[in-house]
Amino acid sequence: MSKAFYNLTNDIIFKIVFAHPKKTDLLKCLLNALLKLKGNDLIKNVTVLNPFNDKEFLDDKVSIVDIKAEDTNGFFYNIEMQIQVPAYWSKRALYYASKLYTSQLDRGSNYQKLKKTISISILNQPIFKETEEIHNIYTFCNKKTFKELDSNLIEMHFIELSKFNKD
Repeated sequence: MSKAFYNLTNDIIFKIVFAHPKKTDLLKCLLNALLKLKGNDLIKNVTVLNPFNDKEFLDDKVSIVDIKAEDTNGFFYNIEMQIQVPAYWSKRALYYASKLYTSQLDRGSNYQKLKKTISISILNQPIFKETEEIHNIYTFCNKKTFKELDSNLIEMHFIELSKFNKD
């Protein structure tokens, strides 16, 4: 077997290391590091959730994410490790984030209950050719003023490992 098979970029190894429901310390550290959280903002506890996005209707698309989690603030996380990155990855990532965001409410629930959803895509190939940035973050904002619509909606992180320069 090749070395890449035993690498953390292998989604099976990634899930074994970070998605064990009873051993969440590494996942907590990963989230704090990737989101650059410090002090009172640090994630203190995280719960690994069922990675299946269940169908609501017979014709719905079934989707399974690598890691789905919730922290003590009620924020939800979808973390994907992707070695082969399809051209439509940003659409797929937004679909998964949207499913996680909308899954928070039951019939008759108040929209105020919705908590922030953070999608993290760790990618082995670049998808943003126009930038050399390793970590790109997208939110909903005004096209002219760049004022954020609401900081507690959906935040999407794309980490492009191939842009990382070890030197």
